[in-house]
Amino acid sequence: MKFMTDWTLDHLVQMVQALLMWQLLCVLGAALGVLAVMELNPRQRRRTALLDAIREGDLNSVKRIADSKLNLNFNYTWQFMRLGSPLSHAFCRNDRSLVDILIARGAALSPKSPGNEALLTNVVRGGNFELVELALEAGHDIHFQPRKHSKPLARAIHHQSIPMARFLV
Repeated sequence: MKFMTDWTLDHLVQMVQALLMWQLLCVLGAALGVLAVMELNPRQRRRTALLDAIREGDLNSVKRIADSKLNLNFNYTWQFMRLGSPLSHAFCRNDRSLVDILIARGAALSPKSPGNEALLTNVVRGGNFELVELALEAGHDIHFQPRKHSKPLARAIHHQSIPMARFLV
């Protein structure tokens, strides 16, 4: 009788382990499926190509992609992380020509546009006075603290950019 009880208990443990493994595989498969669909989405691929061209400073590719009727006012996400708008990325590069191309093709400079919340904070760190002035004229506030970022004035002081801090005040 004891042998039969031990065998049943071992069998039950093995079945529970197999069931848990099956559930884990199902969850992983679903997650990979969602990521694959996101990567295969043509709009997502164009957005990724645009951000890559901005990061590389490739003006011709930025013009070509922006002219393809892609809406430039989006908050770029990659694997569930929000990374900001194309315009915010151009501001981070401190490249006025990229910024001008995107604005000319419809990118909104407004702080209320998706992904532009930290635009002024990011450009303050770069130290480009011309782009800071452009952001301030568009309504960005030196006292606004974007989520997970510091205030623009605090960023200037933190990076010991006294001329930028004076400019902001």
